[in-house]
Amino acid sequence: MEKKRVTLRDFIETNEGFLFSVVSYFPINNRYLAFLRYYPSRRGDRIRKNDKIRYKKVKSTDFSFSLLEKMKKHVFSYLGFKMQGVAFDEVKKVYKPEERIKEILFSENADDVERDVADIYEELGVKEIGVTGSVLVKLHDKTSDIDFCIYGYKNFEKARESVENFPLSERDLRRVYEKRKPSIPFKKFLFHEMRKKNRGVYNNRIFDILLVRKNPIKEEFYKIRRIGKVKIEVKVLDDSKAFDYPAEYIVEGDKNVYKVVSYTHTYVGQVFSGEKAIVKGYLEEVVSSLGKYRRVIVGTSREAWDEYIVLK
Repeated sequence: MEKKRVTLRDFIETNEGFLFSVVSYFPINNRYLAFLRYYPSRRGDRIRKNDKIRYKKVKSTDFSFSLLEKMKKHVFSYLGFKMQGVAFDEVKKVYKPEERIKEILFSENADDVERDVADIYEELGVKEIGVTGSVLVKLHDKTSDIDFCIYGYKNFEKARESVENFPLSERDLRRVYEKRKPSIPFKKFLFHEMRKKNRGVYNNRIFDILLVRKNPIKEEFYKIRRIGKVKIEVKVLDDSKAFDYPAEYIVEGDKNVYKVVSYTHTYVGQVFSGEKAIVKGYLEEVVSSLGKYRRVIVGTSREAWDEYIVLK
């Protein structure tokens, strides 16, 4: 395989044809941290555009771990936690969002989704951009949403300004709510989403913009001790990484928590500096290259059931 730098939001195809979404800027133990999104299946309802191979989309976090553990592949332990990842020698192909969008822009036989990608690209007004998710690996269908990667924080903020021109209706956000099934009432979800400016609708198709840092700072973890589930009240001191993956909020308040970290897109951009929030998640003590501190993790699974961040 041609050697490429692998980063957040890229996709990896393994030797057996599994498709993983990369969820970290940095590898661990000669593995790319990644989450299984699609797997080959004769009964799959997704058909890859270039080779007509059928795929199924992973239906839950638990299902993905169960499938991989049966194969005894792509699951490993890190500081006592079960993780998904692809070893360097298991990588068959890397899919790059910035390469895929160029392919779409110069395509002479684009489908409806790809034409919407090209149109939205023009409207967003940023050049350092890619497209990830199902469109990246050509497993989209006519109802698919679109996930754009915006490279660099300044570009991301510029794109957020453009997104304001494509506001979602309450009906649109009801569709998002039913898809993500967060553990908060719809009215709370609606309030938070309406002010984020990281999601829009074009031609009745919902699209997201996702920040990818150009020069991310690596935090080396030495020890993580999970204490248990908590529900606490905090004040947000710093929201400069509110739209990162994971989203991070520097806080003060209960249980000497220094940081709230969200690994689910539902709570990206959820609260801002100066605001008070109610947080439910897992309290952890961390020793890392940034020091020793306490944090609350929201999104220990993709579904983040009974975990949330909301304004007080």
